[in-house]
Amino acid sequence: MKIISSLLSSACVLAFASWFQVHGEELSATALPVKSVALFSSGVGYFQHAGSVNGSTALTLYFKESQINDLLKSLVVEDLDGGTPGSVAYPSQAPLDRVLKEFQVDLNDNPGLLTLLDQMRGSRITARLSDGAVTGIVIGTEIKSKFNQNNLKEEEWILNLLEGSILRPLPLQEVRQIDLLDNTLKRDLENALKTLDQSRGQDRKAVNLSLAGEGKRRIRIGYVVEAPLWKTSYRLLLGQQVEQNWLQGWAIVENQTETDWEKVSVSLVSGKPISFIQNLYRSQYSVRQQVGMDNEPPPPPPVYETGGGRAMEKAMARPEPRPSAAPAPRRAMPKSLSSADMETSWQEELPDPSQLTANAAASEVGELYQFKVDGITLPRRQAAMLPIISAPVQAEKVTIYNSTVNNGRPLHGILLHNTSGHHLPAGPITLFDSGVYAGDSRIKDVPIGDKRLLSYAVDLEVQVMPSRDQISEEIIAGRFRKGLLILTHKHQARKEYKIINKNSRDKQIILEHPLRSGWKMVSDKEPFESTEQWHRFRMNVAGRGESSFEVREERVAEQTMAILDAGFDFLNVTIKNAAIAQPVRQAMEKVAGKKWELDDSERRLQEVESELDALHREQERVRANIQVLRPASPQHDQMTKKLLELENTIDKRLASLENLRGKRDGQRKALEEMLAGLTIE
Repeated sequence: MKIISSLLSSACVLAFASWFQVHGEELSATALPVKSVALFSSGVGYFQHAGSVNGSTALTLYFKESQINDLLKSLVVEDLDGGTPGSVAYPSQAPLDRVLKEFQVDLNDNPGLLTLLDQMRGSRITARLSDGAVTGIVIGTEIKSKFNQNNLKEEEWILNLLEGSILRPLPLQEVRQIDLLDNTLKRDLENALKTLDQSRGQDRKAVNLSLAGEGKRRIRIGYVVEAPLWKTSYRLLLGQQVEQNWLQGWAIVENQTETDWEKVSVSLVSGKPISFIQNLYRSQYSVRQQVGMDNEPPPPPPVYETGGGRAMEKAMARPEPRPSAAPAPRRAMPKSLSSADMETSWQEELPDPSQLTANAAASEVGELYQFKVDGITLPRRQAAMLPIISAPVQAEKVTIYNSTVNNGRPLHGILLHNTSGHHLPAGPITLFDSGVYAGDSRIKDVPIGDKRLLSYAVDLEVQVMPSRDQISEEIIAGRFRKGLLILTHKHQARKEYKIINKNSRDKQIILEHPLRSGWKMVSDKEPFESTEQWHRFRMNVAGRGESSFEVREERVAEQTMAILDAGFDFLNVTIKNAAIAQPVRQAMEKVAGKKWELDDSERRLQEVESELDALHREQERVRANIQVLRPASPQHDQMTKKLLELENTIDKRLASLENLRGKRDGQRKALEEMLAGLTIE
């Protein structure tokens, strides 16, 4: 929500006004113009005003409302010749809703007529109707229901007035005009509306600085505020040879401040210092908890035990001051708004290296890199392009192929080697080949001496045909470790690229192949460089010629398997693998024999269990038939005999099942003991 620009911090303003009436004159911003600007690629700028004042003076600077928080956080005022900076007065920003609530009529939330009239209860008004006027005191409003001529229910708004001793309900539909007779209420309503009006479109705030001192003195004021990002664009002029190229760099700068720049030193810093916005401008109030009255009587004063006379004397004694080491010599500090003990990090002059042909001095500042251009004149609300780089660079023409870019079509490109002597900030590049526009590209930050690939057009003269990926797998080693079989697998991947050059000149091809985690490159030719995502190979393809290139990769991985869970067929195949050491295969043969015996017992157990299930189902069927047959009948006797035979067969199978389980458990225990002591690395 917009602030109310007319509301000033009264204490600060009164202090400033009283000081100014006693001391010197008021200066405009032109008396202390902007002398240097440092713009950062993080979206902030440091602005420094410098000039001279005579005696005690007051200075007024103007800022956007959105800049006040940054100003309050970063303002530095320095009187370099013995003066004393005083207060800084600025319009306060009380929350609009809180300000509106201070009027008799609260205009928050866009109140309707009924709400406004309810807020005027107790005030005298004149309600003018079509047949006369009624003057009285507002009691309140209400909504009543009634039926219209069409017998439909509708709402009617009623204004209740006290006219003398008569209560007059007036339908608001009949009221044409309401006159406010309470002058105080009228002024409050007008002021509330004025406050709302002033809260819109007022974005220029005056900040008043008081500077107390005698004689002519040098003054410097600096602050950090939000600033448009400065941007970089390049022009790369390609020559016939790798060394015959020229790079021009331009910085795009905007002056969105409230002050014109006249012969200002502009530093463009390629760095991103941490910066944030804290709302120091808006008036803030603490929410206090409301508590009830405490009617309980206060507790009696406590009686404290003595700690002993000597101990108390020792506790009350003040320690003798300890001698301190002599302070280290420090350079003289100008008086400023900061603490007298705090060292300033602001430099009066930024580094001034030798001028380059682009009229920009470039230098490293700590971990950052800056371009400095002096003598810049730029009116407020205007933008400009500043030449910051003009230098030869190495740029080699290449053709770049990446199957995931441009539907696999090769691209004209440049292998740029930053030999310009400057750090190149990120930005677009327009390329010209033999004086003709060739295409556009982009770069990220390029440090001095680093290389970058740029692509700027489709190369219609080169065709690249990649084959499908061919992946194979084989076991190359195996070992035992306490019941675990550990097999080493080698995965191999092959991919062939066929390249056709339709141009009569040789072509330098840069081929980008995906970099896969865990895979090792085993091609005959190593990549000349690798990024986080790609291997890059480089080759020359003769004019009107063809070339093939195969990329081979390997990945070695281990597979761990519990022998007891392995199938016999798997073990049998592994035993025959000659890549596995002979001791391991011999041990696996013994293990496989024991495992085959165990598996055979498991199969026999399953067969007996299946037979028992079938016998139990037949037993239940026979019993069901016996229950429905007539006793002593031939059929009843036959079923009874069959039931006895089934009982005998089940008993034999149960005995066999118990024997098989014992045998199986013994075989498993023997195999487990064998595996527990088997380790062959």
